[in-house]
Amino acid sequence: MLTACQTQRADVDLRGTVIECQLHHIALHSARVPLGIGCALPPAWYAEARDQSFPHSYPRWIESRRDYCIVSVCDLCIQSEHELAQKH
Repeated sequence: MLTACQTQRADVDLRGTVIECQLHHIALHSARVPLGIGCALPPAWYAEARDQSFPHSYPRWIESRRDYCIVSVCDLCIQSEHELAQKH
C-alpha cells in the first residue's frame, strides 16, 4: 500500500504598502485567502465597479502555485461588493 502526504505550500504576501482604504478611509486588515491556478476574467463592468466602489475587497482570482496568499482588505469594500453581486 502506498500513501502520500501533501504538505501545504507557503503563503505569498500580497499586502503591499497601502494601509488605509482610500475610498472608505478605514484601516485595512490582513486576510488569508486560497489561491487557484488558472484565469477567470470578470465581466467588463465589474472591473470598473471594483475600482470605483470596492478597491480593497477579496481578490477574484490570483494565479499562483501557492496554496494561500495574504492580502489587505477593507470590510466596507467587501460589503459593497456583496451588495453589487446581489443586484446582478
